[in-house]
Amino acid sequence: MDVAQKNKNPFSPTLKAFPFSRFVPNLLTLTALCAGLSSIKFALVGRWEAAVTLVFVAMILDGMDGRVARLLNSASKLGAELDSLADFCNFGVVPGILVYLFSLKNLGVVGWPIVLFYTLCMVLRLARFNTLLDQPMGNYFIGVSAPFGALLSLTPLMLYFQFDYMLRPAFYGGWIFCVACALVSRVPTFSLKKGTVARPWILPLFVGAVVFVAMMISAPWLMLSLLSLIYVASIPFSMRLYKKQES
Repeated sequence: MDVAQKNKNPFSPTLKAFPFSRFVPNLLTLTALCAGLSSIKFALVGRWEAAVTLVFVAMILDGMDGRVARLLNSASKLGAELDSLADFCNFGVVPGILVYLFSLKNLGVVGWPIVLFYTLCMVLRLARFNTLLDQPMGNYFIGVSAPFGALLSLTPLMLYFQFDYMLRPAFYGGWIFCVACALVSRVPTFSLKKGTVARPWILPLFVGAVVFVAMMISAPWLMLSLLSLIYVASIPFSMRLYKKQES
């Protein structure tokens, strides 16, 4: 074996050591995955608020890992693959199982196929996002993004936490079906990653963010439900602006 082949061996002792900063984004991704999987554990014992909270912890960590990777200049193919797999688990598998255990199991033979449909739509949405990474989409996503899809799927649970009113299983089934269809739709939705804020709106935006955080502390489930409502209400505006931009 020549020297060039020896250096290609991933177990070769001649490989240089990696700085710890290269592992930080992947550690965040794995922590998010642990949070999502732990959410199922809490759901199995009926601790629904803890289960949903862990899904949002996974969302926060998912939003951090990519930014940390760019900040530390440590993006890698391994990190990208880990992020996609963690997103599928945390935003596709976990919300579907939570909603099934919470309500859809009462629909009999119909409940589980709805969960499968939602999960398959989520994986298709993530696959499409990965294939469109090199194509310019401006300030828009094509279809509902994966984190907001998970947020929307859990909104009926959050309304139950806030108002202590259990909706019919048929409503949960119809809601999850609609969210799944929105994930794979061609509807343009706003992307906050590349969006810009006009200078006159900077101060009101900061004030609104402070008010939102303060309300989140006192009534988190209500505020997250309102966030879902605002997101759904923004879709007609994103469609109109996207159409105007393309014309």
